[in-house]
Amino acid sequence: MKITLRECKKAVKKVERILREIMMLIYSINPVEFVTPDGVSKIKNDWIKRAAAGFFDNPVFTYNEQLLKKIVGMESAIEKSFRVIAAYEAKSRAAKIIYERTLRSITDALLSIKMARAILNHDDLALKEAVEAKYGVPEESICIYAVAKALELKKGKTGEIEMHITKEFYEQLKTTTFNAEEIRIAFLWVMHEYCKRHPDIKPWVVIITDDASAIDVRDKNSSGEPMIVIPTSRVVTGLELVKLIGHEIEAHWRSSINALSIGALKLDDELIYEGLAKVMDVMWGERIGVDSEPVPYYIIAEKLALSGKSFAETANELDRYLPDDLTGEARAKKLWVYTYRAFRGISDTSNPFGYAFTKDRAYFEGYKYARELIENGQDVYLNFSTLDKEGLKQLMDSIDPASIRQEAVNCEYLAIRALEFMFDSERREEFVKSIA
Repeated sequence: MKITLRECKKAVKKVERILREIMMLIYSINPVEFVTPDGVSKIKNDWIKRAAAGFFDNPVFTYNEQLLKKIVGMESAIEKSFRVIAAYEAKSRAAKIIYERTLRSITDALLSIKMARAILNHDDLALKEAVEAKYGVPEESICIYAVAKALELKKGKTGEIEMHITKEFYEQLKTTTFNAEEIRIAFLWVMHEYCKRHPDIKPWVVIITDDASAIDVRDKNSSGEPMIVIPTSRVVTGLELVKLIGHEIEAHWRSSINALSIGALKLDDELIYEGLAKVMDVMWGERIGVDSEPVPYYIIAEKLALSGKSFAETANELDRYLPDDLTGEARAKKLWVYTYRAFRGISDTSNPFGYAFTKDRAYFEGYKYARELIENGQDVYLNFSTLDKEGLKQLMDSIDPASIRQEAVNCEYLAIRALEFMFDSERREEFVKSIA
C-alpha cells in the first residue's frame, strides 16, 4: 500500500526546524558560482574574437579563492549535520523518504566541497573524480544519439512549426520586448497565481543584478535564501518570455516548491530538473511556432573533454558538428558556450586528465528521460524534478500518484495568460501596486 503526499507533508512538519537548519547550511553552496572563472566576460570576448578569425586556443582560468576557502571551511559543520541525520530513526515510510533524501542532499554538498578544495589546490584529477561522482557522465548511447542528432541538424532545419496561437498574437509576441523589470513582474505574477490556489506557499524573491549572466532560479546561492535572479541588461521578446515562464517558473520554481513540501532538498544533479524544463520549452515552442528542441552540443563537448581533448581541441572538433549556416562571430559564440560550459572549474585547460564539468548533460539527456516518463504515464512524478533518478524511483515506489494530483502544486500552464496580463497595462499597474 502506497502512502499519500499528505502523509509526507505531515512528517515534514515534525522535523521542519532541523531541515531548515540543514537547508540554510547546504543551500549556500552553489557549484555554478565557484566554477565560474574570475573575469570570465573578458576571457569570453577575447576568445570569441580569436575564434571568429579561425584561431582556437586554451584560455587561462583562475577562480575566486575567497569563495572557495569559505566553502571548504564549511566541511566540518556539514559533516556534523550528516551525523545528526544518520542517527535519526525513521519510524514510517514518509519519515524514511525525508531521512534518505536529506542524507543524499548532505552527501551532495560534501561532494561540492571536494570540488571546491580541488579547484583551490589546482588539482584537476581530484576535481574530475568529484564532478563525476556528483553529476555522472553521459551514457554511451546518449553520446551516439547526440552525434546523430548533430549531423541531422548540420544542414539546418527545414519546414515551419505549426502555430497554435493567432497570427496577430504571434506578431505581438515577436515584436514586443520586455526588460529586466518587466520580466520580474511577469515571473511574480505567475508565482502569485499559484499562491492563490496554494495558500501554504509563497513567491520567491526576484532580484535584478549586474552579477548574473543569465536568468536563474537559485535554490542554492551564497546568501542561503532561495531567489530568482535576472541580469540587469536582459531584454527578451514576448516569444522568449513565454518560454522563460514555462522553464523557470512552471518547471524549476514549482518543482522546488513541491520537493520542499516533502523534505526533499534540491540536488545539484539536474538531469530530471532540466529535463522537465526542456519538455516545457518544447511544449510552449510548439504552441507559439518556435523550435525549442534541446541541442546535442553540450553532450558532444563533454564527451570530447572526457576523452582528454584540450579546450582548443574540443572547440575545433565541435566546430565540425555545428550547422553549416552558422558563421562568423555567431558561430564562435556558440563554440564558446558549449566548450566553456564543459570546462568550467578546470585549472589547466590543456586538460591532461580528461576532465569535463558534466552538469549540462541534463538538457539533452534529461529531456529524453522526462519524455520517457511522460510516455509511460508517470509524468505526475515530474512535479518533483529536483530529485535524482534514485530519489524519483523512491517516490514512485512509495507515494500514490492520485494523491500527488490532488495535493501537489501541479502545472497550470500559465505562460500565455501571463503575456496577456503583461499586455494589459491597467491590470499590470494594479498588480505592481499590490506587491509594492
